[in-house]
Amino acid sequence: MNRVIKVPLNKNQQLALLSLRYNIGPSFNKSSLLRILNTGDYLGSSMRFAEWRLSEGKISNGLVARRERERQLFSKPV
Repeated sequence: MNRVIKVPLNKNQQLALLSLRYNIGPSFNKSSLLRILNTGDYLGSSMRFAEWRLSEGKISNGLVARRERERQLFSKPV
């Protein structure tokens, strides 16, 4: 993950992205979240967590909740 992220991250941001990356796999490397993050737009990238809420083509309430927890962690100061 460190190879594709070009901006500094705090510990909470690292943990949130690690959780997301573990769950979505290599798709993370081509995600709009990563592209926006690498421009330095932390707020804009945090809003992209919600895009990863589908399971078998349907919105999963469990993934909606998980992405929100990850987004909150990402946005929480250390």
